[in-house]
Amino acid sequence: MNAYIIETLIKILILVAVFSALGGFATYIERKVLAYFQRRLGPCYVGPFGLLQVAADGIKLFTKEDIIPQGANKFIFTLAPIIAMVSAFVSMAPIPFFPNFTLFGYEIKPLISDINIGFLFFLAVGAAGIYAPI
Repeated sequence: MNAYIIETLIKILILVAVFSALGGFATYIERKVLAYFQRRLGPCYVGPFGLLQVAADGIKLFTKEDIIPQGANKFIFTLAPIIAMVSAFVSMAPIPFFPNFTLFGYEIKPLISDINIGFLFFLAVGAAGIYAPI
């Protein structure tokens, strides 16, 4: 049971890292393409060719002060973005994202969860993301 929990945590960390990196890369490409459309340079100051702009944006995001409006429910105000992110990552749980590999003598399969309802699960979790801001 303990090995199963460790295996699942490793898979979750890999999933979050891979999809966060892909999101950052997509943001970089989007900025470069939009800059090209507008005849600008786009991100070019942070790192070579502006490749570290996404990292600079992440550092800026995590070092900003949290401002909660007066009269707002602090718990829900803090929980809403977490629900949105978790629903996005959970929708990727049944998708195999790399081939099987062996770690410390354990064969690790690429799925976080093996569900047989496939597309229905993907739609259900995707719909839960709509309720995060409420």
